[in-house]
Amino acid sequence: LSQANLNPPAAFASATKWISERGGAPAEHCAAVALVGLKRYGEGAARLDGLGQAPGMGDLRPQLFDQAGNAWMLAGDTGNAIASFQSALALPGNDADLYADFARAQAMEDDWPAVESDLNAALAIQPKRADLLVLRASARDAQNRFGDARGDVEAALQIAPKNPDALVERGSIKR
Repeated sequence: LSQANLNPPAAFASATKWISERGGAPAEHCAAVALVGLKRYGEGAARLDGLGQAPGMGDLRPQLFDQAGNAWMLAGDTGNAIASFQSALALPGNDADLYADFARAQAMEDDWPAVESDLNAALAIQPKRADLLVLRASARDAQNRFGDARGDVEAALQIAPKNPDALVERGSIKR
């Protein structure tokens, strides 16, 4: 997997060889991540979704679906991204980052109430995350709920006073 991030062509070649040697799910995972690194986003996403549905993946399933969702977003396929994130969220062990990724996919469709709901869920898990507060402020700003958005930005700036995203969002709300 680290090679897939550093040198996707070499990682894909190695993973393909490993698959032919019956490397199983780990080899398939490496190949899928390498495909994403090669900017073959749809192909990589489809493989990641397939792995998430495969038996025996256990605790890796939420991560696989999350990776698939992010790859689908890179491919510009919001519908499949949302489906992948929903698959991940249907499994135990959800985390704040997964809700934030799901919110980003819904933001691509301008579904601001759903974005806010997912960020509420993320903040219920990790309430002191400035980045999540800024994202929710942005969703609230998009819904013309400026007072709520301002409150989120101010809370984010209390946590991280020089957070550039919070400062930009504060300016946007003031504008």
